[in-house]
Amino acid sequence: MKHYMTTLLIIFAFLAFSCDDESSSNGPLTETECGDGIDNDGDGYVDCSDQDCFHDPSCESNNTNNINNVNSEICDNQVDDDLDGFVDCDDLDCVDACEYLEICDNQVDDDGDGFVDCSDQDCFDNQACAEPLNEICDNGLDDDWDGKVDCSDSDCEGAPSCQTQNEVCDNGLDDDGDGSVDCDDSDCESAAECQPGVEQCGNHMDDDGDGYVDCDDQDCWDNPQCVTGEEICDNGVDDDGDGYIDCEDADCFGPLCPEGIETNCNDGIDNDGDGYFDCEDYDCAASPQCDPPLEICDNGLDDNANGLIDCGDPDCFADPACSTCDVVDNTGCSSTENCYFDYDGNSPSYEGYCTAVEGGGAYQAPCNATEDCQPGLYCSSSRQYCNTLCHKSSNDCPFTANGTQLQCNSFQNASGDFGWCAFN
Repeated sequence: MKHYMTTLLIIFAFLAFSCDDESSSNGPLTETECGDGIDNDGDGYVDCSDQDCFHDPSCESNNTNNINNVNSEICDNQVDDDLDGFVDCDDLDCVDACEYLEICDNQVDDDGDGFVDCSDQDCFDNQACAEPLNEICDNGLDDDWDGKVDCSDSDCEGAPSCQTQNEVCDNGLDDDGDGSVDCDDSDCESAAECQPGVEQCGNHMDDDGDGYVDCDDQDCWDNPQCVTGEEICDNGVDDDGDGYIDCEDADCFGPLCPEGIETNCNDGIDNDGDGYFDCEDYDCAASPQCDPPLEICDNGLDDNANGLIDCGDPDCFADPACSTCDVVDNTGCSSTENCYFDYDGNSPSYEGYCTAVEGGGAYQAPCNATEDCQPGLYCSSSRQYCNTLCHKSSNDCPFTANGTQLQCNSFQNASGDFGWCAFN
């Protein structure tokens, strides 16, 4: 019995020693330093790539998803500014700036369609429903969301696309990617093709490296290839090789070319005989008679001939005649125009403007711009579908089939009376 107890004690002591040794070899259970370049907890993720650091101040410098991307995401410019593969309202950085039917990470069926978060098709392209990928080293994207793109990412150190080349000194390319081309690159200082030489006057190269090529180089001014004759003003030939023929050449202003320039820009006559009349002649480019007319914003005409009429012309967006229409009721414009909501772009006014355009997109139809939708609707920037506009002062949103009235919500940064309808 005594021998048996002794054996058990030895076994327990061995197990206790083994467990203690294993625990001490594991190191910390979390990333203890978020900026030291070390995988402290040995889980394969370093610093700000480790979820233990997502809320550390050193990892929150640029955006709201706690990953150090190079640029902040701008939420309404259709550009992946932070290069994480998600654009505008599909990027988690834009959660506070965008309107959503389904919020993709709150465990709630926000739009009441029976699907929650990532199970809802509204969220299929949302970053909340995606995982970072391995870094692809030549696609211009931050695939693994660590804030480093392509060859700037340490994951790409051995990638063929990230290996530098030697500078080739006579191919017109920046082969080694240092910003200097051919003989401007210090790598080419001793190259034979970069040593000063004698200018050859007809090979289209700067042989002596003084910045002047062929006949532009004073070394060639006496070369027969570079000696030109005087312009003969009535033979239809460019005698002096300056690109101008006969009376088009300033050398010919005189008896054979008495007018010289277009003297009257509104008489219907080719005064200088160069084949161009009045405002078609570049001599008249600065003439007030050739300035395009201003757009009159309430006469139903395209006064400045740019294809846009009255309030549909950007020249009229600030005109009082274009700031009084009602986007909900489609009133306040001429009989040939419709009132649309200025919502698209980087600096919308959130007011109505008149335009001859009439979009055909009905409620919830796909769209790229508000004028794709029918009057009374606007194109939601977050989901790219036509949605209903409303007056915030009267909440005139429609009712659903079960009798529930949608609520009129404010646009972010908008102070006017126009809003958008949604379940609240």
